[in-house]
Amino acid sequence: MVTNSEGTVLVLEHIVKRGREKRYEKWLTDISAVLKAAPGFIGREVFPPSLPDRPYIIVIRFETGSALREWLDSAEHIALRFESRDMLDQSDRPSVASGFDLWLAPEPNPKRYKLLLITVAAIFLLSLLMPRVLEQLFDTMAPNLKNSTASGLIQTAIIVALMSYAVMPHLTHWLRRWLLPTAVKKKKVQSIK
Repeated sequence: MVTNSEGTVLVLEHIVKRGREKRYEKWLTDISAVLKAAPGFIGREVFPPSLPDRPYIIVIRFETGSALREWLDSAEHIALRFESRDMLDQSDRPSVASGFDLWLAPEPNPKRYKLLLITVAAIFLLSLLMPRVLEQLFDTMAPNLKNSTASGLIQTAIIVALMSYAVMPHLTHWLRRWLLPTAVKKKKVQSIK
């Protein structure tokens, strides 16, 4: 059970039985309508399979781990899972992510020390660059902010936004062979078959 206070993501993999795809996609629409009413629900994304016999990946976001737990224990969720059982080749394979894990695609998690190293390197570089860039901006647009607490807050917000939306997704993609060596090997073996 997830009990942290950060945003929490539930990742499901569904392999749909042949001939049941239309019914399954209707079921996904139904579950979406029910999810929207769930307390703490943020959003849902569905990634259809790129090849036959590959899973649908469903990513469901909640504000907290406790909101996710409430949803998983709800009568609506239990009924929807019961309804889906004859459409799926196997039971869904859920995984829950929060914190650093949200910077990664829904794959196996890398060793924490590797994440620490790339996070420290990225924040170090951004913390060297951002003051120089923002100093120029503050000089021309808002000289009052140049040496204030507000400038520190603005720099921090920009660094966090860059880390979450630009830097870490790209770094984890570029360094995936180092971060997830066994996952990369498995993908190569599957593509050879």
